[in-house]
Amino acid sequence: MKAICIHTLAPKGGLKDEFKIQDFPLPHPGQGQVRVKVVYTAINIDDIRIAEGRFPVPGHQIDPGADNPYIPGHDFVGVVDTVGTDITRLKIGDRVYGQGDGSWSEYCIAEEQTTGIVPDGWSMQQAVSYVMGAAVAKAAIDKLKDFEGKTGLIIGASGSIGNVALQYLVQNNATVWAVCSGRNEASVRELGAQKVFDYTKGPFEEQILNGESKVDFVIDFVGGKETEQAAYKVIKRGGQFVTAVGPTNFSKDIDVSTWGMIRVAGYLAWRIFLKPRFIRPKYSFATMPAKPDFKVPPLGENIEAMVDSEHAFDKAGVANAIERVMSHRAAGKVLVKIGNEAL
Repeated sequence: MKAICIHTLAPKGGLKDEFKIQDFPLPHPGQGQVRVKVVYTAINIDDIRIAEGRFPVPGHQIDPGADNPYIPGHDFVGVVDTVGTDITRLKIGDRVYGQGDGSWSEYCIAEEQTTGIVPDGWSMQQAVSYVMGAAVAKAAIDKLKDFEGKTGLIIGASGSIGNVALQYLVQNNATVWAVCSGRNEASVRELGAQKVFDYTKGPFEEQILNGESKVDFVIDFVGGKETEQAAYKVIKRGGQFVTAVGPTNFSKDIDVSTWGMIRVAGYLAWRIFLKPRFIRPKYSFATMPAKPDFKVPPLGENIEAMVDSEHAFDKAGVANAIERVMSHRAAGKVLVKIGNEAL
């Protein structure tokens, strides 16, 4: 099979120039695993940072070499072509989506728990675009005390996670306002946002406070202390702030040093356990499960995840896809077309 790989950690911002596409032996599924013939994979910022050795989560550090090249990627959609032992739900020929290891390739291995059957009526592009967005959005929404009948603000509403969260909240009787760039306003309004604030026209908190009422909750998919401070200005007393990113803006460099990790952990502990005792609204930090469960779609089937762009499985196409994600301007998910559905 052919796969995208690296032989050494990519330099910061340099993955698009460092990766190779080369032949590998077919992987074989073990207990509780299936092998998937990949039709589409998604390029996520976390995949890129893992390949650069800059992803600040224990267990995701890699050490590629000439004899053990690393194949990036997690999100996939495709067709089961081989099953391991103790598989009870999936079978050869199933159209499936979810998360596995090394999905930037023609075949990947995934656990049955993290693999779901593509719902009837979903396209392959919709299914792979749903994976990361739904898992992270659910983790954030689950932190809310209550949202039905409430008004909330999503920061980063046109991103691959924000657009999914927006749809789910609207479908479940929340009024949603959105922060995004003006070029994506029409898209998020189509998804149900009642008001849209263009951050390129000035601080969103000033736009909201200039004639608008405050909101019951804010969900942040951008991160950074500045975003948090701005959000607190527009939340009602007793409201809630949920972030899926934390004190470091996702578009900036992430410090993975031990001291950097300690500082982030200390800040989160202070915000979650100490400061809320004295200052409201409540602060919550949401993280995606290490092994998200896709036996059923985490946010249901009535979500049509946005697709930003689709790229070819060749050197130029993959480089363009990585560059698009690194620009932090993608509206929805960036995809690479790997193969076709035929076994």
